[in-house]
Amino acid sequence: MRKAVIFFMALAVLMAISTSPAHAQVQLPHAFYGNVLINGAAAPDGTQVSATVDTGETISTQNPVTTVGGSYGVNSPKLLVQGDIPDGATITFHVTNADGTAVGGTATFSAGGGPDEKNLSVTIKVPSTPPAGDGGDGGVGGAPAPEITTVSITGLTATVSLRVDDQGIVQSNTTLTTTDSKLSLYIAAGNKILDAQGSPLTSFSAVIEPSPPAPPPRGAVLLAYNLGPDVAIFDPPITLSMSYDPEALPEDLTEDNLSVAYWDSTEWLVLEAIADTTAKTVSCEVSHFTIFAVVATPPPLEPAAFAVSNLSIQPTDIQPKEVVTITAMVTNTGGTEGSHTVVLNINGVKEDEKSVTLGAGQSQEVSFSVSRDKSGSYAVTVDGLSGSFNVAEPVVPPTPEPAVFSVKDLIIKPTEVQPKEAVTITASVTNTGGTEGSYTVILKINGVKEAEKSVTIAAGGSQDVAFSVTKEEPGSHTVTVDGLSSNFTVAAAPKEVTPVKPAAVNWPLVGGIIGAVIVVALVILYFVRKRTTD
Repeated sequence: MRKAVIFFMALAVLMAISTSPAHAQVQLPHAFYGNVLINGAAAPDGTQVSATVDTGETISTQNPVTTVGGSYGVNSPKLLVQGDIPDGATITFHVTNADGTAVGGTATFSAGGGPDEKNLSVTIKVPSTPPAGDGGDGGVGGAPAPEITTVSITGLTATVSLRVDDQGIVQSNTTLTTTDSKLSLYIAAGNKILDAQGSPLTSFSAVIEPSPPAPPPRGAVLLAYNLGPDVAIFDPPITLSMSYDPEALPEDLTEDNLSVAYWDSTEWLVLEAIADTTAKTVSCEVSHFTIFAVVATPPPLEPAAFAVSNLSIQPTDIQPKEVVTITAMVTNTGGTEGSHTVVLNINGVKEDEKSVTLGAGQSQEVSFSVSRDKSGSYAVTVDGLSGSFNVAEPVVPPTPEPAVFSVKDLIIKPTEVQPKEAVTITASVTNTGGTEGSYTVILKINGVKEAEKSVTIAAGGSQDVAFSVTKEEPGSHTVTVDGLSSNFTVAAAPKEVTPVKPAAVNWPLVGGIIGAVIVVALVILYFVRKRTTD
């Protein structure tokens, strides 16, 4: 007894280490053994002892077991209660023989517990045997014995013929295996196998599916079988085991990603299953028939998750109404695309929000622009990040000095002119004040206003003002322009000369004189020549 217990404990630890769950959290087993009484007598060899739980799921490893010598787990394997079961779950023990099933007691589950002794005593009604000569089946009186039929199987072999009564209750534990040994079905005595109308099943079939439907997203189908009939109903579920070839796994998937899935006519539905990486099988419980497959599916993608970092506030010190730019980096740290709304709060009050949609691993900067009129410090929060900016007291600009004008550089050209000749008079006007303004320059000649001109000059600017004047009165004329003075002179007008009218020419007299002269010249010429001759 002691050696058997030690061997079992070592076996249980080895199984816990070597078995890799694909989709369920398998606890260490709680082991039980004990005597079994049926109707007050020791249970015959082969009586089935099984256990169920009120919370969680059990697996079929050493559950059920059978009795030897009126006990279970003593000269036969311990009953192991294991699976995805929380501590404290209620265990219910069932005893099944050819006459039926009865509850033999309860216990409380504790992962790694036992081996605990649990003696079971049940009452199972034995069908009465009619006395001879009372009629009934075979000429025997009383109620007829239940009809037992053998279920026809196609594509499978059975360790024990699959026999059911007229209620669809399986009479003996059996394992059905496909001819290629890649799929097996364990059906315990006491299971009900019915069709959709509640009648016992009459046939089973298993056909390999050469062209299964497309695999689940990002997954792969390693082996698929079409189990029939598809109207089959199993209560409780039976155990399905399927083999797999590790070499058929995609490069990015491992044996930890293996499970069993069934086709519901539109999609694959993945079941909770146990992968035995030593035996290279995946097992699960099924309650109906359809296409079942060994599938490799990656772990579900993590949902979108967002982290906000790198809060920046620029500038942190501003004047009233100046704009502050607030930025933060949003990163999707999850495994799928998603959207996130970034909320900006100023002094605890929502100021603005912006939504971003990011793929897995992507980042995006979100920017806000804000301004404030009032001076003070403003607290900034963006998704848990905080900072601040300051608005200075408003700067009141000094009142500008009014426009002030000065006049200089009085120039008169020319300074001496003839009467009515133009004289140009210029002066430079400068605005020495702080604002733009207008000024009227007044020209006076001999103390009398002669002309004026207005100019508009920006602060610090200068402008020349020119006047053109003429005077007839000879003499010096005094020019004044805003306190500046000079003069110019108009020359005296020249005296008038009365022209002499020439006398009329006495042409006859002139002709007589000329004639006389000519006569005298001729007389003299005569006497000269004569004297010469003489």
